[in-house]
Amino acid sequence: MNTIKTKQFSEEIIKIQTIPFKDRKKIISNLCLFYKSNKLKSNLKNEELEKTEYENISLFEKILLLLTKEQRYFIKKSFLEDEKFHWSKSYYSKSTFYKKLHDSINNFLFLIYVN
Repeated sequence: MNTIKTKQFSEEIIKIQTIPFKDRKKIISNLCLFYKSNKLKSNLKNEELEKTEYENISLFEKILLLLTKEQRYFIKKSFLEDEKFHWSKSYYSKSTFYKKLHDSINNFLFLIYVN
């Protein structure tokens, strides 16, 4: 049973990797914009209704939590924060940055697919 699931997962990872990087990046970028927009609307709505009893965690946030700390960092810095790619220059070489970004994007898309 586990080998069947592993085979299915590896096939799905291969499918995700066949999508051009530019398109994968655009998917994540659009998801992040949608997430930020919904988060803002939700915060405004909660302030109006004065609901602070519980915190609603979106699927997007759950998927971020499933990523490794480094992958989460790359997604947040590259797509959710305003700095975009300027932050990476002082920490990583260009090749290392893109390798880690590819891994982060692939894993994020895979987790979206399986969830």
